[in-house]
Amino acid sequence: SAECSEEVQFHGGLPLIIASMAAHRPSAEVQATGCIAVTTLSSAPACRAVIVQKGGTEAVLAAMRTHPDNSKVQLCGCRALSSLAASCEGAVHTVRLGGIELLNAALELHSNCAGVQQYGNEAIASLRVASLNRVNTPFRRDFAVVSQKSELADNFLQDELADSTIHLSRLRGA
Repeated sequence: SAECSEEVQFHGGLPLIIASMAAHRPSAEVQATGCIAVTTLSSAPACRAVIVQKGGTEAVLAAMRTHPDNSKVQLCGCRALSSLAASCEGAVHTVRLGGIELLNAALELHSNCAGVQQYGNEAIASLRVASLNRVNTPFRRDFAVVSQKSELADNFLQDELADSTIHLSRLRGA
């Protein structure tokens, strides 16, 4: 919304977060903190589009790519992607930027981290629901091709799709 965009832009928070993440890419702590900030900002549904438009999704994905072995970065990244994927625009952007592959990698590499498992699976479920809502679009075909690569995601989606729909409704404030 215009109000959210004005607030975020007025205070300059989002651009500073993204710039800090880019400038301090080697710091896992900065990346995790940046992902937490993106999650916090994206908890307001009206802010999600602004975050996606200003590069928040790219910043989170870059953090996850840079620190694949760091469970804190992966957990915070999965949580941010889960929140961003609650919007159709965020879901589309996440899939097109390779988010499903990163989520699957995080789930596999951090199989003993409950937070990564929870938020990674929630993000994938949110992406799946978004793909179902976009019948016969390139996004849905992209999701189908990518998601076939992960048995882990497929098994979770079959069992949890109903729960993810409820989760998305709550996130969207419905």
